Amino acid sequence: MNDHRIIELLGRKMAGEISDLELIELRELMAHYPDAVYYEEIFKQIWANPAEDTNTDELYEKHLLKHAGQFNFDQNNERTAPNYENDYTDQELSGRKWSGYRIPLICTVLLALATAIFFFYPKTAEDQVADTQIISGKGIRKNITLPDGTTVWLNADSKLSYDKAMINRDQRVVMLSGEAFFDVKHDKAHPFIIKTEKISIKVLGTSFNVRAYEDDDRTETTLIRGSVELSVNNRPNEKIILKPSEKFILNEQNNQVKEDPSSINGAKMIIEYVAPVIVANKEYLTETSWKENYLVFKDESLEELAPKLERWYNVKIAIKNSKIKSYRYTGAFSKETIHQALQAMQLTKHFNFKIQDHDIEIY
Repeated sequence: MNDHRIIELLGRKMAGEISDLELIELRELMAHYPDAVYYEEIFKQIWANPAEDTNTDELYEKHLLKHAGQFNFDQNNERTAPNYENDYTDQELSGRKWSGYRIPLICTVLLALATAIFFFYPKTAEDQVADTQIISGKGIRKNITLPDGTTVWLNADSKLSYDKAMINRDQRVVMLSGEAFFDVKHDKAHPFIIKTEKISIKVLGTSFNVRAYEDDDRTETTLIRGSVELSVNNRPNEKIILKPSEKFILNEQNNQVKEDPSSINGAKMIIEYVAPVIVANKEYLTETSWKENYLVFKDESLEELAPKLERWYNVKIAIKNSKIKSYRYTGAFSKETIHQALQAMQLTKHFNFKIQDHDIEIY
């Protein structure tokens, strides 16, 4: 948690000195770190009391007692709140204007509280994912087993971060950028949580696919087996439950209408049934076939397909003709080279291409 920045912005807000941009930043931080409400409460308590009636030590102690259940403070622990009597005598305080010292004083109290939270409060998701990172580059797919026994297939151009001590945590938390298929080890007492830039998914034991590339308009979760609970990060209190063979889509394309009741800040939410694609008399699931080394696509424009080809083959594609961008394709590639794949696509809709190293121009 970014404690120092939250405390600084709260102080500026209470003093009426916060700018519009800082206020937006504070709101985002408070939404992302709900535990920071404890800091805001201390600010409000101290600010509401005049100088002569304010005992910050007492307020701090009362706050710790009030939230002792969350902080799990040990009665015999040697950590104590700072003794501000050594810093300010009654005579000194009475000679100062309350508005002159209360922000530094409150910040000192809150920083002490932040220290206590760091040592005693359960680790947040961000704390738990910082020490181990698996990266799968373009043209590469990886299969890994997490410390809890969960199996993960990581698609090309993807990154998975997690805490190697996750089995000792109340929650098993991972962070994903890109695409991954999860077969989660069942553990009812320790939920498995996947956090992406835009959505979060909570499971007990199941298998599902998550597609969350940072440069894509669409974020998807496809459930194969079991049950998952997901939420959009900027509306965390609204939960969505998926059933097997259902796919959740958060679509942020620019043409979405904000007035649509199924949209969030212009991003449309869709739940649809997953159906197999038949290519050359063989069935595929476009959402999960990649982990079996098949790149499968159904009725996609070349413009939509290009980023997938780039990740799959580790190339850079430039389409020079707007008409060609709209050509639509259904198919499946496995062992084909990028040259062979483009030649096969030429048979359906004609175009020309040239390849130089990892750069491809289609015209």
